Amino acid sequence: MKKYKPYVVGVVCVLLVILYITCGSCKDSDPYWEGQYSILSAQLEELKVKNEKEISELTSKNSELTNEISHATRRVGDLESAVVTKDDDLLRLESQFTQLGDDSLSKDAKIGNLLEQITVYKEKFTLAEKIISEKDVIIFSLKEQYENQLRVSFNYKELYEKVQGTNVLLQTGLNRANKQIVKLRVKNKVTNLACVVLGGILIYKMVEGR
Repeated sequence: MKKYKPYVVGVVCVLLVILYITCGSCKDSDPYWEGQYSILSAQLEELKVKNEKEISELTSKNSELTNEISHATRRVGDLESAVVTKDDDLLRLESQFTQLGDDSLSKDAKIGNLLEQITVYKEKFTLAEKIISEKDVIIFSLKEQYENQLRVSFNYKELYEKVQGTNVLLQTGLNRANKQIVKLRVKNKVTNLACVVLGGILIYKMVEGR
C-alpha cells in the first residue's frame, strides 16, 4: 500500500486544487446585495404605509369636498330661483307704476311703488352676494380637490418608482443567483470529471505496479 501512497496523495492534492478554484468564485450569498435589498425593502414598506395613509385621508377629504360642492350647487340653484322671483316682482311693480296717473293720490302710490322696487332690488343684491359666496365655495373646493388629487398622484408615482428600484435590485440578485447556479453546475461537472480521470490514473498505476 505504501507504494501507492504518493499517487493517493497526488490525487487528493489535485482534487483540493480543483475544488478551491471552482468554489472560490461560488459564494453562497452577497452580503452587500442582501444589505441593500433589505434597506430598500424596509424603505418601501415604510413609504407604502405612509403614502397609503395619506392617500386614504386625501380621498376621504375629496369625498367631503364633493358633497360640499353638491350642496353649494343646490343652494346656488335655489338662490337663482329666488332671483327669478324677484325679477317677476320688479316686472309687476314696473307695470303697476306705468298705470298710475299724475294726481296727488297717484303720486303717493308711485312713491310707495318705487320704495317697494328699491326693497326688491336690495333683496336681489343680497341674493347675488349669497350666490357669489356659494360659487366661491365651489371654486375653492374644486381647487382643493385638484391639489389633493395631485398629491395622490405624486404618492402613487413615488411608490411606483420605489417599487421599480426594488425590482431592479431584486432582478440583479436573481441574475447573480443564476450565475452562481451555473458556476456550481460547472464545478460539479469538473469535480466529477476530475475524480473519474484521477481515479482512472490511480487504478492504472496500481495495475501497472503489480
